[in-house]
Amino acid sequence: MFIAVAIVQAIATGYLKKGYLPEKGKLKALTEGYHEIQKQLTANTRIVEGIKDDLAKKTWASQQVWELKKDAYDKIWINLLEMTDYVSERLAVDQKYYEIFINNCGYSGIDPEVYSEEIVKKYDKNAEDEIAIEKEKFNRKYNTEQYISEQKNMKMLYIENLKSSIKNIEINSIYLSPEIEQVSQFLKSLVDDQFKDNSYTWIISEQEGISEWEWYDHIIFEYEKLLEVLRKEMKNVKTLASVELNLDDHKVQSSN
Repeated sequence: MFIAVAIVQAIATGYLKKGYLPEKGKLKALTEGYHEIQKQLTANTRIVEGIKDDLAKKTWASQQVWELKKDAYDKIWINLLEMTDYVSERLAVDQKYYEIFINNCGYSGIDPEVYSEEIVKKYDKNAEDEIAIEKEKFNRKYNTEQYISEQKNMKMLYIENLKSSIKNIEINSIYLSPEIEQVSQFLKSLVDDQFKDNSYTWIISEQEGISEWEWYDHIIFEYEKLLEVLRKEMKNVKTLASVELNLDDHKVQSSN
């Protein structure tokens, strides 16, 4: 009887030591560890959520600044396109005026000592008729109240757009590259210098002693030079915008 009890006790003790008690200890440790892990996960979640909130705020702020920059560059680009159109139009009109009214459509006459009087008269008559036709066509298109009024309104619109763009640069200068100030100065120079009346006047003729031929030759040269400057400035603005708006990165992302 005592032997049987001892055997049962031994078996029970061995089971508790080798089976139940160790497993119970493991479960207890796991339970305690689970609570610690849970606490750590909660803390980590809060940190991650905080980081996500910070990133979201920074992304939102960055997007707002990007939009302000884009708006500024959009307006500048429109200004430069408008000025290119304006200068191109003035150049084309002055070139036509010069060719027709000053250069006489290229008719320079022929040598009466080489050609007969009849041929010279015929040449002169053809030249006069052609010049008269071209003058009439020019005046019908460019010396009308409608065209002059349209050009005046367009000029005023371009001036207002330039001034608006300059003001926009000043307001948003804290977000823009310092180099934008050079662009702003360029736009101001357009407002100050490029909307004056370039007609040939008595003052130019008498007081400055410049002939009409010399005057329009000078004006055409200045317009051609301004177009080159405008194209150069557009290239500069395009480079600035590409850097400030990260346009190259957008192109890479789009291609991917």
